[in-house]
This record gives sequence, C-alpha cells and structure tokens, in this order.
Amino acid sequence: MASNSSSDIETSHNQFNVSTVSEFGLENGTESNVVSYDEILGKLGQMGKFQLKTFLWLCLPAFFPGIVIMSYTFTGATPNYRCFVQVCDSDKMTTHFSTRNLSSQNQTIALDSKKDGCNFDNNSWTNARQCNFKNSSDGTFLEKCDRWVYDRSMFHSTIVSDFDLTCENEWKQTVASSLFMFGMLIGAVTIGFIGDTIGRRKTFTLNIFVLALITTATAFSPDWITFCVMRFFSGIGACGHFLIIFVWGVEAVGKRYRIACGFIYQIVYATGSACLGLVAYFVRDWRVLQLVISVPMFGLTALFWILPESIRWLITKKNFPKVKKLLLQAADLNGVRDISDSIFTLDGEQFKWKQLVCYLDCYN
Repeated sequence: MASNSSSDIETSHNQFNVSTVSEFGLENGTESNVVSYDEILGKLGQMGKFQLKTFLWLCLPAFFPGIVIMSYTFTGATPNYRCFVQVCDSDKMTTHFSTRNLSSQNQTIALDSKKDGCNFDNNSWTNARQCNFKNSSDGTFLEKCDRWVYDRSMFHSTIVSDFDLTCENEWKQTVASSLFMFGMLIGAVTIGFIGDTIGRRKTFTLNIFVLALITTATAFSPDWITFCVMRFFSGIGACGHFLIIFVWGVEAVGKRYRIACGFIYQIVYATGSACLGLVAYFVRDWRVLQLVISVPMFGLTALFWILPESIRWLITKKNFPKVKKLLLQAADLNGVRDISDSIFTLDGEQFKWKQLVCYLDCYN
C-alpha cells in the first residue's frame, strides 16, 4: 500500500479515520489519513434514494412530538364551573352546567367562574322551589364549595373536571405544566447523550416505545399526582424524540440539503400540533384523546427494521465493516455501479481514497 500522505487533509466534522495499524499494511508511527463523509456523498449522491428513504420515513415520527407537547392545551383545559348546591342539584346534574335555574343573587356562579365558582350563598336555600326564584341576600352566609358542576358543552371531561383542580387547587394545573417543561429540559440533555452513545436507531426505538407507553398510561391516571408523574416523563421523551429524529435525518443527507431537511422537519412538527386541534374538536374526552395520541406511536417502533443506522455515527465509532456495508447499499440504491472508481477515487486525491478502500477491504 502507498505510504501516508505528507499533506494535511481538510475534513468536515464527520470523518473516516484510517488507522495506521500494521495488519492493514500501514506503517506504525505515521499520521492517520482521513476521509470526509461529505466527499463520499458527493459521489454517492447527496440526496439519492438511499438518503431520501431515511429522510422521508423520519417525517412520520416528526409528526408526533408537537402533538404530545400541545396536548395539555385540551387535556388540561379549564371549563366553566359552579358550586354544587345540594338543594338545587342532584348527582345526575353534575354532568350538566346551568345557571338558568338559579336566582341572580343566589346562583352559585355567573359566567365568570374565576370570580364566583368557589363559594355559594347558603342563606336562603331551603327548598327546591327557591332555585327558580330571585331571593334577596347580602352575601353574609357564604360557604366554600366542596363539589362542583362543570360546563360540558365544550369539553366532556378534562383533568380539571376529573380531579377538581379548581379554586384552592388551581395551582396544581400550573404544576403539571411546569413538570412537563422540566422533563423537556432533562430530555434535551440526556437523550442526545444516549443517541451519541448507543446510536440514533436504537435510541429512537427505545425512546418512542417508552414515550408511547407513558402517554398511554397517562390516560388511565387515577389522580393528579399520577398524571403529573406521567407528564414529566412524557416531557423527557417528547423533547428527546424530536431531537433524535432531527439529527438522524439531517445526518443522512449531504450538506447541500441539510437546512432544507431541517426546515421540513420543523414544518411537519408544526403540522402535527395544528392537527391536534382538529382531532380534539371531535374527541372531547381527555382520556380518549390521550389514547388517540399515544397508541399510534407504538407503530413507529417498526422503523428500527426499516431504516439503517446513521453512517456518520458509525464513522465516529469506527465501525468500518458496517460503514462499508451501508455504503455499498447506498451505491446500489442510488444507481452508482462502479463503486471503487466512482466513489472511492477522486481526481487529484486518488491516494487518499485508495487508503480508504484498502482499509475497508481488509474486513472482507
């Protein structure tokens, strides 16, 4: 094999490191030759069928992170509510919201639930007939509500109506949202590290399965604490989910298309968020809506068997046998037939490419 080149070779951030190991015919103690993966893509095609396959398939999971993040807009929505009045209401009426049958001064709530939904005047509620007549009151005999009637005209149920997150418990709504955002912070740090350690494909598959499992379990939360715990872990998965997709997809294509591909992933993300509003219009129960969001994500685990690992990541891990296998697949799918001459040989840089070919061929 030819000796190492004396000139430095300019490289991108993802490179082949051709080690100077004696069993591969390279002399010990000499500097390593490096080959840029972007140069290889210049011969393979920066957006051939091989790259396009990865990019387009990853558009599908990119649809879901925005849905998970924005779902709290509907699952945590606050409907109008008023106190449950024992004399005027029955247990069956807890599924309805009405102020029509309550007097103007003794009604437990006006349309502004934030103002009047936490107390009711117990001065004159002595029989059901009084619920239909105006009665004078000076507001002296106010009692705090311990039960509420919710307006079901817009939302059949939310966590507010299911867990009574009203009045003195309104702060719990903010806690659930804050825990989710904190989870996103954790996910932004940890999922990227995991992706760099075990690979994009494994990290994506593990993350999407756990995310689907947690978001599905959220629909069966029996109380507010369980819901908050589930939302925290959902935040970790949702943020990490989009990050790993974005990196994996952009790494697959040449530098000429990276900005465009990243931009398209952002559009798909936003489209998913917008479609959530349409789904929520027809699904008004928060538990059912949560299942509609989460269950389809289990199907995304199938991408593990459809998409190849990121070649750039394999290069950083020096997994050259796998790199060569994928490059040959890419060449075949992209229609590059003479791989030795067309890919690994460049005018004026033949030595460098021959080093790479020899190094890869040693694994055959």
